This record gives sequence, structure tokens and C-alpha cells, in this order.
Amino acid sequence: MAEAVLERTTAMVDSEILGAAQSSGTLKARIRRIVATLDQIEGIGALARESGMSPVKARHFAEDRVARLQGTLILQAAGEDAGPYKRTMNTLLELSKEDTAPL
Repeated sequence: MAEAVLERTTAMVDSEILGAAQSSGTLKARIRRIVATLDQIEGIGALARESGMSPVKARHFAEDRVARLQGTLILQAAGEDAGPYKRTMNTLLELSKEDTAPL
């Protein structure tokens, strides 16, 4: 179930980010919409807690993932390489693996 939730969340975030990036408006406005979409720390934290992390560890995990996602979007925009973004999203999927501790 956790994997399905994470896959759905990942697809939703990807869709929202793509929608914000392709929307009309200035580059600054589109970037603000992307950052707002990614600033979903509480949602990621809740998923991390459900995977068995303590509340403090879950909060730190969520903060780290949001920071990584924001950073990878900047790297992708600068170099057109989606690799860092995909790797960061894959770390969120680690929450669904019972035998692997999230990075």
C-alpha cells in the first residue's frame, strides 16, 4: 500500500511540476509555483512516519527530500539532465521497501 501511495504522490508532484513549468507567466512566477508544489514537507513527513520513522527523523527526511528536489530542478534547468531529479524521486520510493531503510 505504501508503494502505491508513493507512486501516486510522485505522479501527482511530477504532474503539478510539469504543469507549473509549462504554464503562462514569467519565469519567476513559474519557479515560485514549482517551489510551492515541492514545499509539501508535511505530506512527505507523514509518509515517512507511516514507514516507521520517528517523528523527528521523518521531519528531517522530508526536509532533506524537499531540499534535494528543489536543487535537482535547478540542476535540470541549468543542464537539461533529469538524472538527479529521478534519483531523488527514487529515494522517496525507498519508503515503501520494508527491508531497506530510507536514505
